[in-house]
Amino acid sequence: GTSQATPHVSGIAALLFANNPGLTPAQVKDRIIRTAEPITTLASRTVASGRANAYFALTGRIAPVSRPVITNAKVSKKAISIDGLGFMPGSSIIEVEGVTLAGDVVYDGSYGLANGSLTHLTVQAGKKPIKKAFPSGVLIGVTVFNPTTGERSARFLTGRF
Repeated sequence: GTSQATPHVSGIAALLFANNPGLTPAQVKDRIIRTAEPITTLASRTVASGRANAYFALTGRIAPVSRPVITNAKVSKKAISIDGLGFMPGSSIIEVEGVTLAGDVVYDGSYGLANGSLTHLTVQAGKKPIKKAFPSGVLIGVTVFNPTTGERSARFLTGRF
């Protein structure tokens, strides 16, 4: 079937062109993407990790950075990758049962939102630290902490299986 997103986004584009006829198609596309409303279930899955919002597009409103929210966590042999909303580049920390997981934090800018936050973080800790922090077959609680704002995500259970 056809996507319901097509008529909605086309309608927003028409509103933008009607409101400001001087906009180019590229500017309209950029505005629709930049002003998308972040949705946790779309984090790291779509270009803007959210849904188009006509009011935001017309007014140029960009959604504020949310409190960190984890939607998915994947533990591999040497790293943990987390998807969600409200991750701040250069300052978000992944914690395992309340303790900072040491390692190289990768702030993936390809998953960035217009408000400056990211939707994807990875800590490359190495094989031994991951094995110690995530015993095989055991669910472990992880959180994302942003020391800049003092906000912490809710505990999210994940494991190495």
